[in-house]
Amino acid sequence: MAYRDGEFRDAAYCGTLNKEIRAIINIIWKIDFSHEVDLLKIENSNLAHDSKQGRKFSIILEHHERRQPYVELLNECWQKQCRRSLAA
Repeated sequence: MAYRDGEFRDAAYCGTLNKEIRAIINIIWKIDFSHEVDLLKIENSNLAHDSKQGRKFSIILEHHERRQPYVELLNECWQKQCRRSLAA
């Protein structure tokens, strides 16, 4: 779920990306990190296996619901920036 390699976070600070895109990437990274922490807490808890699986599933659904609008916005902004770059 979360991006473990440094490339995703480093992309947020890449000089070629505009501020809006960097801000959206940062939001997505925070959402991913938050849900990764929640999943680790569940994994390390004393809950029964079935309870863990159910809770993990709900965390994954919540993650997708929170993240998806930002992914769509990022795609729109990226397309706009690419069009501007091609036009220049």
